[in-house]
Amino acid sequence: MAAPSTLKRTYIVKVRFNRSEMDQFNSLASDNPLACYARRTLLNQTLPPGKKRTRRLSGLPPSNSAFVRQVALIGNNLNQIARSLNTQLKNHPDQNLNTLLVAHMLQLVWKRLNDLQDI
Repeated sequence: MAAPSTLKRTYIVKVRFNRSEMDQFNSLASDNPLACYARRTLLNQTLPPGKKRTRRLSGLPPSNSAFVRQVALIGNNLNQIARSLNTQLKNHPDQNLNTLLVAHMLQLVWKRLNDLQDI
């Protein structure tokens, strides 16, 4: 069930911190999400018990997490290329020679990435 439009959060407030301020902000928020902590603190509301903030790659050793992050970034770029190719094929079906060549190369890169999952 969708929330009433009066309860939706549609306004964004940007705040900049230096490193020490950000460290202090993180320590004050403890296990609460930063947005939740800031909202409740600014509006003088009580904080619920914090939910543990976890990083998506937290289960990996630090040496492997950088590698996995880079592979994820490559995968994101590949998704953007695939989306662009699909749009081009849909809108310009007569220009499919170059598109098919790039699509084939993209398929080969995806295969290599999938091979990396097996390592």
